[in-house]
Amino acid sequence: MTRPTMNPICFVSLGPGDPDLLTLKACRALRQADIIMLPATERPDGAQTSRALTITKHILSSALPDAAAPDIRLYALPMKADRTAARAVYERMKADARRWQAEGKRVAIGVEGDISIYASVHYLLDELAAEGIATEQTEGIPSFIAGAAAARLSLISGQERLLVVPGNLRAAEVEPLLESRHVLVVMKLSQCEAEVKAFMRAHPGREYHYFENISLPEACHLTDCEAILGRRFPYFSQLLIK
Repeated sequence: MTRPTMNPICFVSLGPGDPDLLTLKACRALRQADIIMLPATERPDGAQTSRALTITKHILSSALPDAAAPDIRLYALPMKADRTAARAVYERMKADARRWQAEGKRVAIGVEGDISIYASVHYLLDELAAEGIATEQTEGIPSFIAGAAAARLSLISGQERLLVVPGNLRAAEVEPLLESRHVLVVMKLSQCEAEVKAFMRAHPGREYHYFENISLPEACHLTDCEAILGRRFPYFSQLLIK
């Protein structure tokens, strides 16, 4: 009896939101997949929303007419500081991906942004690889690169250093970093809103670039300190500080 071909489980970086910002390699991985596994968010009313699904459907809609449509599966990930529930979903995803791969199916797991930058699902790739399961990951355009392009910014130049930090930033950390020629990109901004705003109030003369929903029609780019301070930072937001 012939054993099914074991195709690598492919973790596909979906970029910041605009489907045009996927690489050709990522598009090909989605179009060639038999099963695509995507993250979703469950609303209080039980309905699911998924930016990853919107991107994926756009890419698949431009495939050849005779191409077989892949099976798309959504996995609702709880957005809570306690990651216990999210880990349980990831374990289910791992079991599903392994089963489908063993059946000879081509499995793609979509990841918003770039899988190498603060993507919690990367631990799933690491666990699969540690178990000897064939995996691969595609490169993606990170949101701060897309934001710099949209705002026509030179992200870093000369002797400047780029530092990307998550939502555990503290106000007292910022000024020493800026004085040592670091340009800061603060991601997961909603998690450190109070600290960031405290720094901005104390340093209104710094250069700020605030982004929401980068690359999408509803994108927002603000540079005025008071205007930024007046915003409530949503999940899909980030700040560039120079």
